[in-house]
Amino acid sequence: MNKREENIINKQLRYLKKYDSDRVSIIRNALGINPQFTWDREEHTIIDLYKSCLIMRKNHNNNYFFASTSGWTVEYFRDKKKYKEDEEFDIKIYFSFVETDTYD
Repeated sequence: MNKREENIINKQLRYLKKYDSDRVSIIRNALGINPQFTWDREEHTIIDLYKSCLIMRKNHNNNYFFASTSGWTVEYFRDKKKYKEDEEFDIKIYFSFVETDTYD
C-alpha cells in the first residue's frame, strides 16, 4: 500500500469513526454479534478488506472488486478493467449484516 492509498483509507476511517462508530456498536450490542469489538478492531477489519481489494485489482481484469466479512464490506471501483500503477479509484465502505449474511 503506497502513501496515496494509505491516505484514502485513513480519510475513510476518520469519516466512519466520526459518523458510524456509535451506530455499529449499537447494532453489534443489540444483535449480540461480536459486541466486544472495539472501534480499533473494526478499523483493523476494514483495513484488511481494503488490502484484499488492492491485491485483487492487480490480478484480475475487472473494474469492480469487493471484499466482505460478517458486517463490513469494502468495494473498489475503477474506470479501466486492467490495472495501471497509480490508477484513479473510488472505494465504498459500509456495515450491514443483511448484505453478507442472507445469501443462503
